[in-house]
Amino acid sequence: MGTPLGMIPITVLALMQTNLPRGRLLRFCLLTAVAGFVALGASAVWQDVRIPIVSMQHFLVFAVAVIGLSGIVRTSDEAVHLLAWLSLGTVAYYVIIGSARTAEGIEALWKFGIAFPVTALTLYLLVRRNVPGYVVTFALVGFGIYGMYLNSRAYALICFAVALFDFLRRSRKGLTRLRLWLGITGLLALGTVTPQLMLSGVFGEEVRLKTLSQTTGDGFALLDGRTEPPLAIAAIMEKPFAGWGNEQAITWHVIYSGVRLAEYMGMYNPDDYLRYWVRPGGRISIHSIFFESWIQGGIIAALFPIALLVTLVVGFVRMRGKYSIVVTLVCAQASWDLIFSPWVANKSIYLAVLVLAVTLPLSREQLDEMEMTSAHRSARLSLLSQPPGLRSGAYGKVQDGPNT
Repeated sequence: MGTPLGMIPITVLALMQTNLPRGRLLRFCLLTAVAGFVALGASAVWQDVRIPIVSMQHFLVFAVAVIGLSGIVRTSDEAVHLLAWLSLGTVAYYVIIGSARTAEGIEALWKFGIAFPVTALTLYLLVRRNVPGYVVTFALVGFGIYGMYLNSRAYALICFAVALFDFLRRSRKGLTRLRLWLGITGLLALGTVTPQLMLSGVFGEEVRLKTLSQTTGDGFALLDGRTEPPLAIAAIMEKPFAGWGNEQAITWHVIYSGVRLAEYMGMYNPDDYLRYWVRPGGRISIHSIFFESWIQGGIIAALFPIALLVTLVVGFVRMRGKYSIVVTLVCAQASWDLIFSPWVANKSIYLAVLVLAVTLPLSREQLDEMEMTSAHRSARLSLLSQPPGLRSGAYGKVQDGPNT
């Protein structure tokens, strides 16, 4: 509902643009989105299967949103402001309208709807109010603990990891020896203490049982318990270049190959995961934007999520500025979603705004400096392209030629 309505003004803005957005990473994401859109349609038509409308819609929405919004969003801070409004709209949608899944209760609403929008919006408001940095970091840790109690383990671990990373990056003196040791201690706690707390039942019985099933060999201990990767890898190995056109075209032969691969990866009981691979009505579920794109449109379509992952990793590591913790958190969550979540809701618009936040200059001052540097470079190139007798001096005066 919200995505088509929101795309109306964005499409108008895109039609008014005369230049493509600047930045190599931004243009690379834009180019791969357009190429992937074409690849998805071409693969489906060539193999005579149903066109993957949902994926094509999100590829197109991303491209149009980047072009349209780049005309009004000129800096990273402005993109973060837009990201905050987008988070507020997302929370309002799920609370007021929602879906069948989020209507199951508070736990479902938090896990499948508002967890990250609420967290990003809260961090944005704290930073905007100039709250001390350590308070913002502890707030993020608090969100992680709350999410763990609501059985949102991936969300909680991302919150803990981003809080630790932001703590190490925040020091004005750089990475001091004390902060280095605290970072190592935090990583050890994140990797050893947290799983033990989950197994002890501190965060509830449901979290304990799910963690126990993944550590005793009865479940898939990798990839946060997602069971679909073996099926996706088997499908890609069967048709790596052109793809299947649609994941629903995957045959039972490929599913059996996926079962063998799953056994090799430690998943010994097919009854535990086949119901997630083949849903009611025979619908195949991949549950991954990256794998789904590759299966549907081949290697060309897979370049788009790969470009997004590269951009988000760069943003996670190199992001600076006032709202760096907000962008870092959303980059981490978006990277996770690209691997472990399908296209849903307004995720393509979120990614478009996030890519703008990562690739645009931090402030108006930096933007003016970049534009001035670009103008000087253009002036020098124009000067060098003139005949020697007509070249301008440093202040635009015409120098005397040899015959003057």
